[in-house]
Amino acid sequence: SSEEKILPLGVPVFDFVVARIDGSEDIAITQGSSGEVSFAARLVAGKSQPVSFSLSGMPQDVWGSLSADMCDLPCAATIRLITLRALAPGTYPITVSAKSGNVERKFSFRMVIAKRATPPSVSLMPASPESIIPGEVFAFSSRVFGNPADTGARSFHATLDGSREI
Repeated sequence: SSEEKILPLGVPVFDFVVARIDGSEDIAITQGSSGEVSFAARLVAGKSQPVSFSLSGMPQDVWGSLSADMCDLPCAATIRLITLRALAPGTYPITVSAKSGNVERKFSFRMVIAKRATPPSVSLMPASPESIIPGEVFAFSSRVFGNPADTGARSFHATLDGSREI
């Protein structure tokens, strides 16, 4: 190969590269959800050897798994990152290490955690509380708070069947 490095004694030197497939430096994930990062490793010089992968830099509230912790070059793998809701919003650097014998290559990316949207709360206000009779249709309005896209008043009609309370 034209990329093959040769020692003075004619023995090829083993070398490889590892990098994120899409070339991006960031992955955006919302608190309590997950994301994936794909990467590839390829031989640059020498004969193919098994390469092992590991992750470092993950915060306590993140679980990460590799689709393959070892492979023969060339190969690709995916990192699945699952975050807990308790993880604080912010940017966390994650490093992927690839090692074969005494050759180690690394690449890093940033996991950007966005705050989870506040679930809306709903308050119901009967149009006339004294007019609610079990089994009959009555009107009430609601007010949604928390999610700006859903905030506002809505009107509904419902039936109270006596076995359920509102």
